[in-house]
Amino acid sequence: MKKYLLLAMAFASTTALANTQANTNATTTKEAKQPIMRLTTIDVGGKVAKSLNSTVYSLSKANTTQLCWEVINIPFTAKNKVTEVFTTPAKSKFTHPDASVTTSNEDKTHTIVSHIPSVNNEFIRKCWKFDKTDPIGNYTLDLKVNDIIFPTQKFSIVK
Repeated sequence: MKKYLLLAMAFASTTALANTQANTNATTTKEAKQPIMRLTTIDVGGKVAKSLNSTVYSLSKANTTQLCWEVINIPFTAKNKVTEVFTTPAKSKFTHPDASVTTSNEDKTHTIVSHIPSVNNEFIRKCWKFDKTDPIGNYTLDLKVNDIIFPTQKFSIVK
């Protein structure tokens, strides 16, 4: 009888351990699938674009840097609706050939709406180039992709 009791207890503990591991894996999978937005600057002056991992965007005569954002872990569609809202420190102008651009009366808030396909249904990336006509100072970027709203991102343009 003791053998059967030990066998039953061993089976029960193995089942409990397997259920615990399954629940842990499910939690880890859910956590890993949270929508993520990354903001970075890249240098496109060489043969291969290089991430500068900075939110300070430097302007120079030979300006080869761009500000880029990337989103992952969201449900993508064939043409994802992307809404970017840039707030600038002074009057400025944003243009994009494949987007609808709306600018506020004071020329400091710019809403850009576009439709962008994902890359292999894994991510979306968009880059912006700033130049000497853009005001120096602190900027914000609010981003919405489909129905996902990401936290406000801050960056600066310096001389």
